[in-house]
Amino acid sequence: MHDDSALHDEKVTPEARRFAELALRLTLEVMDRRRVPAQLRAVAAPAVVDVVQSIARSGHAGNRLGTATLERVRVRPVRSDAAEVFGTYTRGHRVFAIAARIERGNGARLPGWALTSLRIA
Repeated sequence: MHDDSALHDEKVTPEARRFAELALRLTLEVMDRRRVPAQLRAVAAPAVVDVVQSIARSGHAGNRLGTATLERVRVRPVRSDAAEVFGTYTRGHRVFAIAARIERGNGARLPGWALTSLRIA
C-alpha cells in the first residue's frame, strides 16, 4: 500500500502560485487575441503554445460571450518540481473551467516554472 500523506503535507510555494496565475492569465489573453502567442513562449512548453495559438486562430466560440477574466486559481503540488493547477474564468455571465500542469524547468525558455499541459472547458 502506498502512503502519499507526505505529498499532501507539501506546501505550494508563493513562486509557484504566482507563476500559475500569471501563466493562466496570459493564456486567456492570447486566446482572446489581446496578446500575441509569442509572449506565451516564455512560460509554456511548445506544445501548449501551439494549442493556444490554434484556439486563438480558430475564433473560439466562447469569445462572443466577452473577454475572459481569470477568477480563481488553485495549485496542488504533486512533486517538489510539479503541480496541478485548476481554476475558473468568466466570459460575460458564464463560468468556465481551466486546468494545467506546471513543472519547474521543463519546456519554457526562461528558467523556473513552465506550463506543460493545459485543458480548457
